[in-house]
Amino acid sequence: NAGFTTAPNCMGDTTYFTNTTQSIDTIISWAWDFGDGSVDSTENPSHRYLQPGVYPISMTATNVHGCTATALDTVTIYPRPEAGFIASSACGQDTLCKDQSFVLSDTSHLATLGGNITSWSWDINADGTIEYTTQNPTHTFAAIGNYPIRLIVTSQYGCADTVVRNVEVNEIPVAYFTIDSATG
Repeated sequence: NAGFTTAPNCMGDTTYFTNTTQSIDTIISWAWDFGDGSVDSTENPSHRYLQPGVYPISMTATNVHGCTATALDTVTIYPRPEAGFIASSACGQDTLCKDQSFVLSDTSHLATLGGNITSWSWDINADGTIEYTTQNPTHTFAAIGNYPIRLIVTSQYGCADTVVRNVEVNEIPVAYFTIDSATG
């Protein structure tokens, strides 16, 4: 009996196929068709899908006597989310004011086959430390400067994407004016 196992995966990741064919005679060849125009002849191949979708897979095993058996199945390849966000305050978009809180607004999206985005990891300063895990956190910078902000979003199927944007933090403008009482 010809057979194989595989598991759903994310677009661009390596998908592994495990031959589970059972035969009393020695299997001497395998012919795999991955459903996207690619083929392989190894016993336990791997393949990288470049587009999301549900792909029909066929594997034909041939024994030493030339007898063949074919197994058919499908593999689902999920799209990756596209991470995105805006940071805006009274000072403008991507230009923030020192000591004033602002919202990091998630603008990430995901194609229909990809399910839902279920995880947000915000790394302020892009230093590897995750400061927030909510979708739209509020943050305040205590010093002026340019800061990279990294957002990692992950779908319900474990597919992830990352974006890094720089924001500029400035002093809060101070309005000064005088009234000239002599001119009225």
